[in-house]
Amino acid sequence: MRFRTTDGDDAWLVHLRPDGFGLDTSNPAADTADATVRGTAADLLLLVYGRLAYGAEALAHQGDEHLLAHWFAGSAF
Repeated sequence: MRFRTTDGDDAWLVHLRPDGFGLDTSNPAADTADATVRGTAADLLLLVYGRLAYGAEALAHQGDEHLLAHWFAGSAF
């Protein structure tokens, strides 16, 4: 799953594993993600902390909807 900023050139690629998740630092901008969420850096931070729903207008997402739902259901702080 990729998180990509719209107010910069930053991207983070996260792999879901049976024991949790891991950050892939090799090439986060590569087009290998099953799902991508785009937004400003501030909105992505709010999203990760559960303060903004991934269906919010401020965010764009594409790809595997089941993966997105699984990620956000299981990653609440």
